[in-house]
Amino acid sequence: MRRLKLMLIIMMMFIILCSYQTRSYADDFQTNRLANKLQQGLDKKVKELEVPGIQASVRVNDDYWFSASGSVDFEKEKKLTTKHSFRIGSVTKIFTAAIIMKLYENGEINLDDKINKWFPEFPKSDIVNVRQLLNHSSGIYNYTENLWFNLKTVLFSKKIWNPNTLLKSTYNKQFYFTPGDSHLYSNTNYLMLGLIIEKLTGESLAKIYRKHIFEPFELKNTFFVPYEKIPENLITGYDRDIISFGIQEYTSKENSFATYGFSAGAIVSTSEDLRRWIDNLFKSDFISQDTLNEMKQYLKANDPDVREQVGYGLGLRVLEICGDKIYGHTGTIPGFGAAVFYCPDKDYSIAVVSNISMFAQIDVLKELISIINEHNVEKKSN
Repeated sequence: MRRLKLMLIIMMMFIILCSYQTRSYADDFQTNRLANKLQQGLDKKVKELEVPGIQASVRVNDDYWFSASGSVDFEKEKKLTTKHSFRIGSVTKIFTAAIIMKLYENGEINLDDKINKWFPEFPKSDIVNVRQLLNHSSGIYNYTENLWFNLKTVLFSKKIWNPNTLLKSTYNKQFYFTPGDSHLYSNTNYLMLGLIIEKLTGESLAKIYRKHIFEPFELKNTFFVPYEKIPENLITGYDRDIISFGIQEYTSKENSFATYGFSAGAIVSTSEDLRRWIDNLFKSDFISQDTLNEMKQYLKANDPDVREQVGYGLGLRVLEICGDKIYGHTGTIPGFGAAVFYCPDKDYSIAVVSNISMFAQIDVLKELISIINEHNVEKKSN
C-alpha cells in the first residue's frame, strides 16, 4: 500500500513537472516569436526610411525586447548597438512635467498658480498659470521660431545658451491667443517650467533630474547634457530635413542645440532607459494614481506634425495608433529623433530612437505596435 502511494506521488509529480515544462516552452516560444518579429519589423523600417539606424525597446506584459538595427553612420561602417546613446529632443518634456507634478503632489506648487510668482516682468504673467504651460494652452510665443537665434545656433555649434536669455527674447512677442483659449505647442512653456523648478528647489535642473528620476529608476545611460558629463557612447547624429544644406553631422561636442532646448529638449538617453522611465511613471509610486490621472487629462488637440495625436495632457501627447490610445512624447532635435509611449489598456510600452532627425517615428511605432497586437491575439488563441 505504501509502495502504491509512493508510485502515485511520483506520477503526480511527473505530470506536474511535464505540464510546467510545456507551459514554459510555450511561453518561451511566444516570447522568441515576438522578439523575432519585432526585429524583422525594425530592420524593415531602417531600410524603408533609409536612415542610418534605429534602436528600440519594447515591453509587452512580462516580455521584454531591446535591440538595434542599422549603423551609426550613413557609410554603414560601424554597427549600431544597444550600448549607444542618443539625444531625445522633446521627449525631455515628460521628465520636466513629471518633476512639476511631483512638486505639485508635495504641495510646493499649484497647477493654477499664476506664473507672475516667478516671472513678474513677463507680459500677461498674471493670467497665465502652470497648467497652461504644461498643456501648451498658454498662447506664449515659441522662442525656437526666432530665426536669428536659430541661425546663431547653427553657425556657432558649441555655443552655450543661457535659458534666461532665451526667455527674455519672448518678452516683446505677441501671444498667439488669449491664455486658456486654445492649444499651440511652444517650447517656451517648458523652458519656463525648467526655470520654475530651479527657482522652487534652489537646485540645478541637472541635480533634480538625477536625484528624483535618473538615479531612483536606474537610468544609467541618461544624462542632461551638457549640464552633466557627455557620455562616451553618445553617437554622431545626422540631419537631412531641418537644415537644407545636404546631410549635416552633429557630434557629441556640439551642444548649441542642446542648450537651446534646455528643459524642453536637452536629455540624452537610450530606448531602454526611456522605456523603463515611461513604465515607472505609469506603474510605480513616483506619483500617486490621482496625480497621474491629472497628468493624463488632455485637451483635445491636433498637431500637423503628429497627425495621430488626439490630445495633449500635462507633458503627454495622446495618440491613437492601430486602435490603441497611447501616452508619451515624440522628440526631434537636429541629428536625432525619439519617441516613447505607454498603452494603459493593453499594458505595453515602447521606445524608439534614431541618429537622424525627423525619422518618421510614428511609422516605426505603427510597425511595432501592429506586431505587438498580432502577438497578443496569437497568445490569446493559444
